[in-house]
Amino acid sequence: MEVENTPVVQISNLDFRFDSNLPFVLKDVTMDIKRGSRTLLIGANGAGKSSLLRILAGRHFHSPSKCQILGRPAFHDTSLGRVVAHLGERWGYEAMGDMTVEKLVSGLDNPDMDRIAMLMEVLEVEWDWSIYRLSDGQRRRVQLLLGLARQSELLLLDEVTTDLDVVARQNLLSFLKAESEERGVTLIYATHIFDGLENWATDVVFLTNGKIDISSPLDGIPALQELRQKKVPAPLFRLVEAWLREEFKQQQAERKAGGFDKDKDLAPAGKAERTMNTGFSRGSVIPTPNLNGPSEPLVKTQAQKERHDWQMQQNGTATVCNDEGPGLFTASMPAAIPFSAGRLGFNKTNPLNAR
Repeated sequence: MEVENTPVVQISNLDFRFDSNLPFVLKDVTMDIKRGSRTLLIGANGAGKSSLLRILAGRHFHSPSKCQILGRPAFHDTSLGRVVAHLGERWGYEAMGDMTVEKLVSGLDNPDMDRIAMLMEVLEVEWDWSIYRLSDGQRRRVQLLLGLARQSELLLLDEVTTDLDVVARQNLLSFLKAESEERGVTLIYATHIFDGLENWATDVVFLTNGKIDISSPLDGIPALQELRQKKVPAPLFRLVEAWLREEFKQQQAERKAGGFDKDKDLAPAGKAERTMNTGFSRGSVIPTPNLNGPSEPLVKTQAQKERHDWQMQQNGTATVCNDEGPGLFTASMPAAIPFSAGRLGFNKTNPLNAR
C-alpha cells in the first residue's frame, strides 16, 4: 500500500506545561507524521514522550492550531475519539470486579467479532479468563484486545509491550505492521525496548528534555546506516544508547558550568500553553475554575466572544478559552453555564453534575 503524503498528525510550535508555575514538559515541538508510518518515539525517562501522546489523544488542553489530527484539533474535536486509540496507560481493572474476557467484550459498543476473534488468536487470549486471576502480562493482553477491537486510523502506543513475553510481543508487532501496510493505520510507539524494531519502524522522533532533537525516517539516519554496515549487533539499540549517553554527558557538563537546570529551563512566555486544568477528557469537560487565579474579565473582546460562540456551537460542553495574549490561552469556566465537572475521566461524554 502506498503511503499518502498528507500528514495524519501535525504539531506546530507546541509548548506545554501542567500549570503556569511549573516547568515546561514540551517546548517548541513541531512534527508531521504521515499516514501509514510507524514512528518510534524515543527519549530518556521524563523527556515528555507520554505527555506528547496524551496531548495527541486529546487528554490535555491546547490551542486548536497547535496540534491537529486529520486536520482537526486533537483536544477540541470529540469525534476523533472514534478514530484515535491511546494504549498503554495504567488500566484500572480493579474497579470493574473479577470479570471474564467474554463479559468485557460484550460491553463494547458494536463489537466486530471477526476482528476480536483474530486479535484473541494474535494475543493468545481466552474467553474464560478472569481479570483478577491473571498475570500482569495476561492482563496487558486483555487491555490490548479491548483497545484494538475497534478499527482506528491512529494508534498511540505507550510502552504497550512492557509486560509481554517474547512471542506475544512479536505477534503484536507483526499485527500492527500489517495494520499500517494494509489499512494505512498510523502508529506512534513510545518504547525503551528496541529488539526487532530495526526493520519494523519507518521513522524515529528523539525527544531531549521536551524538545525534538531528531525527527527522521529511520533509513535516513547516517549513524544507523554506519552501524549496519559494520554489522554491529542490535544497531538501533546501540544508536539510541549513544544518543542517551551523549545527552546525559551534556547535562552533566552544563550542571557543572551552572548553565542547566531542568526545573528552570522555561521556554519564552509568548508561546506558552498555560493549562490551568488539564481536562483529562477529549474536549468535552468544562474545567473546574481556578480559584487561586485572577477573576474573569467582565468585558470580553470581540475575538473572545467569537471563540466562545464557536466552541459552544461545536460542543455544548467544550472547554472555553480566553486569549490572554499572542498564542497564550488559559482554560476557564464560561459564565453562561453555571456548573462544573462533577467527575473527570477518560470517557468521551464525561457527564456533568449541576452545582
